[in-house]
Amino acid sequence: MRIKNKISPWFKHDLAELLHLKNSIWRKARYTHTQADWLSFRQIRNKYTQAIQKAKAKKFWKTVKDLENKPSSSQLPMSLNVDDVVVTDKEHMAELFNHHLI
Repeated sequence: MRIKNKISPWFKHDLAELLHLKNSIWRKARYTHTQADWLSFRQIRNKYTQAIQKAKAKKFWKTVKDLENKPSSSQLPMSLNVDDVVVTDKEHMAELFNHHLI
């Protein structure tokens, strides 16, 4: 039995197409066992992974900017609300940002 998770807000149509392509190339490589097909799979897998990381970061920073209700600025937020806990320590905030992006 397979349980589908709620769709992430950063997962858009272009990522879905890339995922479908990656899966189809993987099936082909698994069937043919040729080096060219495996190389093609690794390339598209890496492209897909990079696209996901970029989409996550883009969505995250858009959310941060929306929460600030300010135009683009280089000033960091003074506090974060994470799981109903207000975080004001700069190092802890940096760790939370890092954990979210990785």
